[in-house]
Amino acid sequence: VVKHNALLNVLPFGVPQIEQNRVLPGILFAVAQGVTITSSVLTYTLVHTEYIRLDGKVDSEKLKQAQAWKTANWISVGAAGAVYLAGVVDAFLAHKEQSIKLVSREEYLKLREEGEVLPVLPATTPVAPETKPNPAPSSPKPNASLFLSPLPGGAAVGLAGRF
Repeated sequence: VVKHNALLNVLPFGVPQIEQNRVLPGILFAVAQGVTITSSVLTYTLVHTEYIRLDGKVDSEKLKQAQAWKTANWISVGAAGAVYLAGVVDAFLAHKEQSIKLVSREEYLKLREEGEVLPVLPATTPVAPETKPNPAPSSPKPNASLFLSPLPGGAAVGLAGRF
């Protein structure tokens, strides 16, 4: 069982998506944020090195170009903020408190020796509920359950469904 911390969802560059084992969205957010932040830094640097003089003024013949680059800078800053916000919203929407990671027996034993996982508790037999005459529901709700039971030399996994 892997526990996921909700505070990681506010980190940039696809970190929460990758931590949630959603690698492709994580890479897409990382690339998009990298591109938008890089473009905002480059346009800001261009405006302040090529168009604005030391006294803080812009030459009149370069004014239209300076305004265009400044607009491009604001657009790239807004895009960087929008991509970051989209990454945070996506991470919170896909967040799960914990997930199950299936590993081989050898890897499990290694993790257990390192103290990273707790030993599997023996499977218990469910106690039959007291039999009381209950009226049968007119339309039972379908449900499914997944179970994992340790066995000597391995484990058993099962899926039970009711409909």
